[in-house]
Amino acid sequence: MSVAPPQNLLDLVGDERASLPQAFLARVARSGDTDFVTWENRRWSYIQALEEVRRVRGFLDQTRAGAPGDRVASFLSNQPAAIWTWFGTACGGGEFVALNRGHKGAVLADMIGRSRARLLVTEASAVDVLPPLEPLGVETLVFTDAVPAGAQRLASEVLGWDTVVAATPGEVREVEPHAVAGLLYTSGTTGRSKAVLLSHNQLVRSAARLAEAYCLGPSDVMHTWPPLFHVTGQTYMVLSSVVAGGAVALFPTFSRSRFWEQVRDTGATVTVGLGGIASMLLSVPEAPGDADNSLRLAVLGGIPVEHVEPFERRFGTKVREAFGSTEADPIATPDANSGAPPGSFGRPTADFEMCVADALDRPVPHGVLGQILVRPLVPDVMFRAYEDDDAATVAAWRNLWYHTGDMGVRDENGFYYFKGRDKFTIRRRGENVSVVEVEEILTAHPDVAECVAIGVPAAVGDEDVKVAVVPLPGASLDPAEVHSFCNGRMARFMVPRYIEVRDSLPYTELAKVKREELGGTGPGVWDADGAA
Repeated sequence: MSVAPPQNLLDLVGDERASLPQAFLARVARSGDTDFVTWENRRWSYIQALEEVRRVRGFLDQTRAGAPGDRVASFLSNQPAAIWTWFGTACGGGEFVALNRGHKGAVLADMIGRSRARLLVTEASAVDVLPPLEPLGVETLVFTDAVPAGAQRLASEVLGWDTVVAATPGEVREVEPHAVAGLLYTSGTTGRSKAVLLSHNQLVRSAARLAEAYCLGPSDVMHTWPPLFHVTGQTYMVLSSVVAGGAVALFPTFSRSRFWEQVRDTGATVTVGLGGIASMLLSVPEAPGDADNSLRLAVLGGIPVEHVEPFERRFGTKVREAFGSTEADPIATPDANSGAPPGSFGRPTADFEMCVADALDRPVPHGVLGQILVRPLVPDVMFRAYEDDDAATVAAWRNLWYHTGDMGVRDENGFYYFKGRDKFTIRRRGENVSVVEVEEILTAHPDVAECVAIGVPAAVGDEDVKVAVVPLPGASLDPAEVHSFCNGRMARFMVPRYIEVRDSLPYTELAKVKREELGGTGPGVWDADGAA
């Protein structure tokens, strides 16, 4: 089967396959004086970024972490040094391990040990959460700012970024596209986090598909708040900009209050995130100049369909969906001419085959809920394996399909719709309850701004349905009235037993709701059985 390659990648490197060093050097050659990264009041052109990368490259060559295949870990919040470390590692054939800056304790120690990195790059604010590193295999600890007090206890060699800056610039090595570029850890919401091995070609070709779908070009500026320790930050934001020749406006995190100010200050044209971003931005009181901004496109995976039109109308920004995971991203995304209906994340890209299947991996008819399965049509566009977890790798690939764990439906025109995570399906009294369907109904309540449905243990088998709801500004919610609203609009087995009214929902750094924090049924949670 012939697969049309990304034309932008062919134009950039002369091949449909590429490594990160190939793509980056080709972009420097074409767009050397063009802005690549902006941060606070500083700017780096592509050629200036290459100078920073070569300093990291030279520093690594002088340490015990500079050979091809050596691993370098980072434990950083968003900052330019995170990009220089990543690219500097990749440009020598090393493997980059980006650790989630929010971790601590046993989970962090486990990830550092499993990373097999001998050098770790971090920041002074992390000193109190880092464990002793030598027992975990890390010999050298580098801080991107000043070395803080107490850091010497963590590793045998502790250095500041001035050592990196003073290093003799190193040379960029040739790296094969199929080579391992590094690993990212999954969120671990269903168990221990998995170490996902990613190739250079997967990252670069994924970025090319994204740039292609979203018509990215040299004039585009990415509002880059997603963390660089997630695939979203790496492929959607940074590498898609490299392929397209655009710029990355880097921010430490998402700010609801300052988002549009940041967009206007940087001239940002595109941003990426999850649907929760739309909810947060829409919750801010409207102002006359809301549409006076440069943002032409917001790629918001899983955005509730009822938020799309209000967001586009209020902010003058086109909203698009996307579907993917650390293991393969993007799997699907609607391009400008796809004709995807509202709520659909489109059809699979040219690199993938997709279906919706039942529990036995048999395809189900159009409109029937099932798990979304995918498989590649070309080499090196999906993860290599879950490192040191052969059982999980085999289980994910059973019957030669990768099991995404996402539930969805396919319509008669081949468009796909996300309907929630398989692990978030609630089993109640012998019936499967889709959390997405419960949430869609509740979001239609005139006083509900946000809502989340989760399953909580029932007294006898299966689960009960709980919802956490946030009222609109100035509104109030009566749990009994919310229950009555649900009772009139959904099947009896879907109606929530527990209702919790909250001021806000807890979110991760990628605006994903922390469902695991919402399972309580104690004081402050309304119980329909107790109220009866």
